Amino acid sequence: MKNEMITPEDCMSEHHLPFYETGNDTSVFYSRPYDYSIYEVSKLGLKKKYTFIFPMENSIPDSFWVKKVPPKD
Repeated sequence: MKNEMITPEDCMSEHHLPFYETGNDTSVFYSRPYDYSIYEVSKLGLKKKYTFIFPMENSIPDSFWVKKVPPKD
């Protein structure tokens, strides 16, 4: 899980926004790239609402954030 502040780079593309309707007008769902959690944002604050659990073979490895990828020639 990312613990940094929400930044403009958290938008995956111009056509994808990280906010989704919840079905009421007092909160929205928020998701971050490469984070398996969905958060609910309301006037009371930010609360983790859901966490996705995938099979290990479909998960990002622990080394994803620290291992450098060699540049392509």
